[in-house]
Amino acid sequence: MRSWLACWSVPNGTMRRSCQRCGGCWMRRRSLWRRSGDLALQARASWVQLAAGSDLFLAEALSRQAAALHQEVAGESPSPLERLLAEQVVIGWLQVNYYNCLLAQKRREYTPPQSRLLQQHDAAQRRYLAAIKMLATIRKLVPARSPVEIAGRYAGGRSRLRLHEAPLPAGVPVVN
Repeated sequence: MRSWLACWSVPNGTMRRSCQRCGGCWMRRRSLWRRSGDLALQARASWVQLAAGSDLFLAEALSRQAAALHQEVAGESPSPLERLLAEQVVIGWLQVNYYNCLLAQKRREYTPPQSRLLQQHDAAQRRYLAAIKMLATIRKLVPARSPVEIAGRYAGGRSRLRLHEAPLPAGVPVVN
């Protein structure tokens, strides 16, 4: 870990040479660069931070709610496209509800800034519904995977289940 921190504490331009000195330690940590480089996750965190402000409890609750919604929308074994669209649905959900809260707080006054807020809300609502529609369309068009395919995917293509190798006992009637 110390060598990883040393890579990030060097001035710009020498990062690559410094990482070669420590053997590219941060590059081997897939979870580190994958999470740090996930801009959709960064966008989700930004919307949570914007909505929660300085309330740490609300920030944690929103983060957990968004993660649970992502898991629910994405499903058990989503394709990469389904994962991307599920993230867009979650970000849209955060945006729409953020603007709903702002509009509710300013419900008594109708000023030009509120009309701008209504435009932002409407745009967020359109993006949210478009993401939901696209996800539903993709799920309708892409055939569902069989349980055997899913098991093979989790086993890294080395599924222990080999149906074609299982001999059928003689004398067992097969009904179609």
